[in-house]
Amino acid sequence: TLVVVASALLTTLRFGFKSQSLIRLSQFFFLGSGFLLMETRAMLAISVLFGSTWIVNSIVISIVLLMALIANWAVMKLKCFTQAQGYWGLLAGLCLLYVLPLSELSGWSMPMKALGSTVVLGLPFFFAGIVFSRAFARVAEPGRALGINILGAMLGGCLEYLSLVTGTGGLTILAGAVYVLSWLCLRYQHTQST
Repeated sequence: TLVVVASALLTTLRFGFKSQSLIRLSQFFFLGSGFLLMETRAMLAISVLFGSTWIVNSIVISIVLLMALIANWAVMKLKCFTQAQGYWGLLAGLCLLYVLPLSELSGWSMPMKALGSTVVLGLPFFFAGIVFSRAFARVAEPGRALGINILGAMLGGCLEYLSLVTGTGGLTILAGAVYVLSWLCLRYQHTQST
């Protein structure tokens, strides 16, 4: 927590963020926080199937990068999915991850484990990519948005320790709550601009 507070203060002093700018970009803060919570949850879920640290890291990073690529392609080329649809898909993907433990796939062959885990873990990352791409495309201050996103990721890194109390399923619920906060920030911005 001290690291997050110190980083936020130093970043605010260095780059001169104003309160309006912070409120306007708060969606990115919660997007970063939720993303890191999902990534930690994915690593814990994959370790049940594959066990090895290096394999777990490479699978999760591959899933994240693949889903980010597909999400950006869908936004740019297909022009599909609004931010609202992205949020609904993201919450549905987190619900699927919560109710379908990956330990059910442990008896499957290695290729089927990889495919099953990519689908179950990949859906939330895909829709998170849709939400982020749509939000980032319309932001006026991309550098500041990314900075605030990274600060949010730092908070998500601190919150992941709550899994010691709540278990891994609690991280899924926490990620969902953080993404709902992100959506509420977006709704607030829309009401202020109209």
